[in-house]
Amino acid sequence: FVGEITRPINHDASAEDVQDALNQLTSIAPSAVVVTRTAEPVMTGPPDGSGGASTQVGGYVWSVTFASNTWVDPTEPHDLPNIPGNWFGPAAGVDDTWVDSGFSKAWGKNVGNVPMMECLDAGLSTTNGEFP
Repeated sequence: FVGEITRPINHDASAEDVQDALNQLTSIAPSAVVVTRTAEPVMTGPPDGSGGASTQVGGYVWSVTFASNTWVDPTEPHDLPNIPGNWFGPAAGVDDTWVDSGFSKAWGKNVGNVPMMECLDAGLSTTNGEFP
């Protein structure tokens, strides 16, 4: 996200695994994301396989939501873990803004028109199940 890459993630990773990997990125911190995933793989492709089944391998769909939309008074210290998704750190001035977005620090870091997350195909690899 914003040029930063996660650690390797399995193709069938749980929502919690993907969420943990994304929340370790400094481009997301000090805010946080919440990740959900389809329960079963989604089959895509033409239905011309055996018995009319899809010819493509199933894949999961993950949804990533920035949990930065909770307003918290920026003049109060943000060092409490019970503020999900908002930023953590010392108190800020009422008029303080995030450098990257220009939005008020009363909101989490990743609000507004945030860049899209993407999968870098150069980082994809096939393994025997073990990460290098």
